[in-house]
Amino acid sequence: MTAAERRRGLRFAAICCLVGLVLRLGFAVWGYHRFPPVADGFYYHEHAVRLAEGLGYSTDNADGSSRAVAHYPVGYPALLALGYWSVERAPGVGMLMNALVGGAFAALLLFAFARSSQPSAGWLIATSVGWALHPALLLYTPALMTEAFTAALYAGALALLFFALRRPALSSLTLLGLLGGVGTLVRPQFLLFSLVCTILLILFSEGSRRARWLRGTLPLVVSLAVVLPWTYRNCEQMDRCALVSMNGGWNLLIGTNAEALGTWAEVVVPDECSTLTVEAEVDLCFERVAERRIAEAPGAYVALIPSKLSRTFDYAGAGPWYLNASNPEAFPFSAKLVAGALETLWIRLSLMVGLARLGAALRIGTAMQRWALAFGLCAIPWATPAVLLFGVLALLPLLLKKRRDAEAVLLFAAGALVLLTALTHAVFFGAGRYALMVLPAFAVVMAFGGLRDAAQNEADSRVG
Repeated sequence: MTAAERRRGLRFAAICCLVGLVLRLGFAVWGYHRFPPVADGFYYHEHAVRLAEGLGYSTDNADGSSRAVAHYPVGYPALLALGYWSVERAPGVGMLMNALVGGAFAALLLFAFARSSQPSAGWLIATSVGWALHPALLLYTPALMTEAFTAALYAGALALLFFALRRPALSSLTLLGLLGGVGTLVRPQFLLFSLVCTILLILFSEGSRRARWLRGTLPLVVSLAVVLPWTYRNCEQMDRCALVSMNGGWNLLIGTNAEALGTWAEVVVPDECSTLTVEAEVDLCFERVAERRIAEAPGAYVALIPSKLSRTFDYAGAGPWYLNASNPEAFPFSAKLVAGALETLWIRLSLMVGLARLGAALRIGTAMQRWALAFGLCAIPWATPAVLLFGVLALLPLLLKKRRDAEAVLLFAAGALVLLTALTHAVFFGAGRYALMVLPAFAVVMAFGGLRDAAQNEADSRVG
């Protein structure tokens, strides 16, 4: 990509980011007084209000006293509480924060793409439209939920990883660590992705072995420095140590429920846990029951995995679901169906382009064969096979071709994000909103997926 093309692509990306931010803010303003928090959003809001009022991460007892809690991860309520404390204790403030965070990290990711010499201006423009204006992310702006927020954090982490690989400045490494810590407090699985970033920096950044180890471990150390004070609080106040939250047993128990068909269902409290009232003891009891069920019938548990992944990747519609559940008059069922179909179509198109681009990177077949295969995989009702293939193919340019450039490493990180998300929900349970967290991976592959062809064309031109 020439300097002129890069400037043109960067200008267009900046315009897309600005439009995306304006649209996000528009959805936040539209939803400010229309959509009260529902589902997990209700609890995030309630915890944020108590934090903003100086009551700590707690709940009230029947006698009027309070007790510390840790069922939900503290990160998102704590960030909401900052807005509630600064402005007002209204869910709309959280919607505005969602819009600002989503817009800011969309801009950071696209700026990272523009700093590379790999994507053409055309692919940079396509990626800008596909990510910054994504309907799944826009419609989820009014939701006081963590999935789109976490997707924005993943986008920021991918961008900072790219900057750290290209030019390992202390600022980018420290920011990557801070983002990893915040992401872990919002969603504990984020720590797995931080570990992947650490390994990639150690193996593929420039410099001596000592420099690579220092560079790779710094973000992880910073992340743990952000998280461990909260872990210490849990050990002191919750009768049991937990890195971030105490809902692993709950979620694992839900994941063993064959009647739920792989998705969320209200927990049926086992008899042996029914007399427990302490949060840590309840979660530990649920965990024991879940592990016993898995040990007694491992085949039945494994048989639920395809359904869990199907619930996660086959259909999106997270934003429309939330808006309809919150206020069916303002967002009726018909709107939910239309918007859900639009989200799913947009995600399938992004997945199709990503598969074709990865096929080009790996020089699989002809261009027509790659696009035909990608279309066929994304046109069937089940997206899970295509998503898993996407994750595996994104790893291969680095694993098979021994490429050490930042773009190939970023592709690997994108594939790891997809596969880690799939693994997490294969163990626990699936839902369409969790697919939002892999959307940054689709953007990375759309931008860099054809890097093998780009590198080959450059080499051919030098030979010629």
